[in-house]
Amino acid sequence: MGKAISKAVFFQPPSNSSYNSKKDFWIDKLIFVNEDFSTVQNENSIPCLYCPYQYPNTNQISNKLLIFFHGTGNDIGQDHHYISEMRNHLQVTVLGVEYPGYGVYKGKPTPEGLQKDALTVYKFALQCLLYPVEDIIVVGLSMGTGPAAYLSSQVQFSLLVLLMPYMSWRDLAKDKASFVGNLVPEEYFNNFENIKIGQNNCKMLIIHGEKDEIIPVKQSKEMQKYFEGNQNVKFMFPSNMGHLWHDIYYHSIFPIKDFLYQHNIQSHQISDEHSQYKLQKFKERFY
Repeated sequence: MGKAISKAVFFQPPSNSSYNSKKDFWIDKLIFVNEDFSTVQNENSIPCLYCPYQYPNTNQISNKLLIFFHGTGNDIGQDHHYISEMRNHLQVTVLGVEYPGYGVYKGKPTPEGLQKDALTVYKFALQCLLYPVEDIIVVGLSMGTGPAAYLSSQVQFSLLVLLMPYMSWRDLAKDKASFVGNLVPEEYFNNFENIKIGQNNCKMLIIHGEKDEIIPVKQSKEMQKYFEGNQNVKFMFPSNMGHLWHDIYYHSIFPIKDFLYQHNIQSHQISDEHSQYKLQKFKERFY
């Protein structure tokens, strides 16, 4: 009962997909990732929005890849603007991950399914897109902080960014209705426990608005207490930032850019030869 209630409450996919085919994204590309890395599209393939960053007037692409996990109310098509602006301002290639039951991805969303897909996409980035762990950034937005934080507990990469996170599904449910919270399985997207482990695998930036009307900011402030004195974990609480309304530039992109610079994780060009090799490998798989 608790599992069914949790999934019904926390997953709120749009009633209709905002995209239907690869043609809907013009320059950026809808690709399908399989657990075995085969190129055959099937109902279990994970739709991902691939948004490469190429430096102006060159044939060179960015050395950094950002894996993005969106919130509960949008699919990757609806977050295309968010994704493309992160790509443009951070000068990174972005891979937006879709969830089962969202967009064109068949099936039903579950925490277990999202965690499995997160690991598959990460391994795909390493083995097929040829990005080393030190060049991978992971960003989770709202509900997407769950799979993002989980990933940090399992593997290494350079930076984890959590935008408006919850401590866990159970803690969030308790804040909303305590009797419901007790029904939510403790292990469902337990961000706090995952980032305790993840602090050894990557640097972390957590941003949560003081005016968040959906996920109380006290959830992030409670987590902050544990990390006091840790120079690799930074919390930010913008005073004028809400959940349903926030400025994607001043409340997320610009703080991320500053953090990347402070920790020397910023992107740079890779050689023409290396760029062409990566692009050719990509085209062989998806064109």
